[in-house]
Amino acid sequence: MDWEKYLERLDQDMVLRSYSRHTRKVYGREVKNFLAFSGKPVQELTEEDVRNYVLHLMAGSLSKETINTYQAAIRFFFGVTLNRAMNYLQMPRLKEDRSLPEIFSREEVSLVLAVCQNLKHKAMIALGYGSGLRVSEICALRVQDIDSKQMRVFVRCGKRNKDRYTILSQNTLEILRDYWRA
Repeated sequence: MDWEKYLERLDQDMVLRSYSRHTRKVYGREVKNFLAFSGKPVQELTEEDVRNYVLHLMAGSLSKETINTYQAAIRFFFGVTLNRAMNYLQMPRLKEDRSLPEIFSREEVSLVLAVCQNLKHKAMIALGYGSGLRVSEICALRVQDIDSKQMRVFVRCGKRNKDRYTILSQNTLEILRDYWRA
């Protein structure tokens, strides 16, 4: 099948909308999987093909969140790349299970920090837990992002490329100072 031009156009459409590299990769892969599953030329694809594909995905072991992401990729492909209107009521998003995340207690975090021998790892764990930073945000952190006077951390280009401030605990600040001195 001649999908390459459509997949290239899909990627261009996402670039024009400033989608992240990761989103572009996931959407491109999933639209390609959908096209392979349907086995039809792109011009002949219908809402029924999307429904059948989602039912196929649901029969596997994928989470509802993952299936919704894949479905969003296909909707984007139809709506933007192919410029074709679809009846989205025929392809509803799956209701996602909501549960609260498990959070370590202060005692558990203290135990982890107490046994951590590597000062760099200790600082990263303390920042992640105490300031609520993602791993990518910790890795991108610079010395000037730590504001010890106002006890906050400046996070550059976090999720969805947004800047934000978060708290800095005294405990974490002391660990960071130990790491800096070392």
